[in-house]
Amino acid sequence: MKLVNEVTIYEVGLRDGLQLESKVLTAEEKLEVFNLLHEAKVSEVEFGSFVHPRLVPQMANTSDFYSQIQQHEAKMQLVALVPI
Repeated sequence: MKLVNEVTIYEVGLRDGLQLESKVLTAEEKLEVFNLLHEAKVSEVEFGSFVHPRLVPQMANTSDFYSQIQQHEAKMQLVALVPI
Protein backbone atom coordinates (compact mmCIF):
# COMPACT_ATOMS: atom_id res chain seq x y z
CA MET A 1 0.00 0.00 0.00
CA LYS A 2 1.37 3.40 -1.03
CA LEU A 3 0.76 6.31 1.37
CA VAL A 4 0.75 9.95 0.37
CA ASN A 5 3.23 12.40 1.88
CA GLU A 6 0.74 15.17 2.56
CA VAL A 7 -2.97 15.74 3.02
CA THR A 8 -4.99 18.89 2.37
CA ILE A 9 -7.85 19.70 4.73
CA TYR A 10 -10.69 21.50 2.99
CA GLU A 11 -12.69 23.23 5.72
CA VAL A 12 -16.41 23.81 4.99
CA GLY A 13 -17.70 24.62 8.49
CA LEU A 14 -18.15 28.32 7.80
CA ARG A 15 -20.66 27.45 5.09
CA ASP A 16 -21.97 23.94 5.47
CA GLY A 17 -21.83 23.87 9.26
CA LEU A 18 -23.24 27.33 9.91
CA GLN A 19 -26.12 27.09 7.47
CA LEU A 20 -27.54 24.28 9.59
CA GLU A 21 -27.55 26.40 12.75
CA SER A 22 -30.69 28.23 13.85
CA LYS A 23 -28.71 31.26 15.05
CA VAL A 24 -27.46 33.59 12.35
CA LEU A 25 -23.90 34.65 13.14
CA THR A 26 -22.75 38.17 12.43
CA ALA A 27 -19.84 38.75 10.07
CA GLU A 28 -17.74 39.59 13.13
CA GLU A 29 -18.61 36.27 14.81
CA LYS A 30 -17.73 34.41 11.61
CA LEU A 31 -14.45 36.34 11.53
CA GLU A 32 -13.59 34.98 14.99
CA VAL A 33 -14.06 31.41 13.71
CA PHE A 34 -12.12 32.22 10.54
CA ASN A 35 -9.21 33.64 12.54
CA LEU A 36 -9.02 30.44 14.58
CA LEU A 37 -8.85 28.42 11.35
CA HIS A 38 -6.15 30.77 10.07
CA GLU A 39 -4.14 30.36 13.29
CA ALA A 40 -4.47 26.58 12.91
CA LYS A 41 -2.89 26.99 9.45
CA VAL A 42 -5.88 25.64 7.56
CA SER A 43 -5.03 26.45 3.95
CA GLU A 44 -8.38 26.00 2.16
CA VAL A 45 -11.65 27.42 3.49
CA GLU A 46 -15.14 27.48 2.01
CA PHE A 47 -16.26 30.67 3.75
CA GLY A 48 -19.89 30.97 2.65
CA SER A 49 -22.37 30.96 -0.17
CA PHE A 50 -24.00 33.63 -2.25
CA VAL A 51 -27.64 32.61 -2.10
CA HIS A 52 -30.78 34.62 -1.49
CA PRO A 53 -31.16 35.33 2.26
CA ARG A 54 -34.75 34.06 2.11
CA LEU A 55 -33.43 30.62 1.18
CA VAL A 56 -30.45 30.47 3.57
CA PRO A 57 -30.61 33.31 6.12
CA GLN A 58 -27.32 32.20 7.71
CA MET A 59 -25.45 33.23 4.53
CA ALA A 60 -27.04 36.68 4.21
CA ASN A 61 -23.85 38.48 5.24
CA THR A 62 -21.41 36.50 3.07
CA SER A 63 -20.29 39.53 1.06
CA ASP A 64 -19.63 41.55 4.24
CA PHE A 65 -17.74 38.62 5.73
CA TYR A 66 -15.68 38.19 2.56
CA SER A 67 -14.64 41.83 2.62
CA GLN A 68 -13.23 41.24 6.13
CA ILE A 69 -11.25 38.11 5.21
CA GLN A 70 -9.72 39.19 1.89
CA GLN A 71 -6.49 40.16 3.65
CA HIS A 72 -5.81 36.44 4.27
CA GLU A 73 -6.35 35.47 0.65
CA ALA A 74 -2.63 35.24 -0.12
CA LYS A 75 -2.13 32.63 2.60
CA MET A 76 -5.41 30.75 2.19
CA GLN A 77 -7.49 29.52 -0.67
CA LEU A 78 -10.94 31.04 -0.18
CA VAL A 79 -13.91 29.40 -1.87
CA ALA A 80 -17.63 30.21 -1.84
CA LEU A 81 -20.63 28.30 -3.12
CA VAL A 82 -22.35 30.15 -5.96
CA PRO A 83 -25.45 28.37 -7.23
CA ILE A 84 -26.30 28.92 -10.88
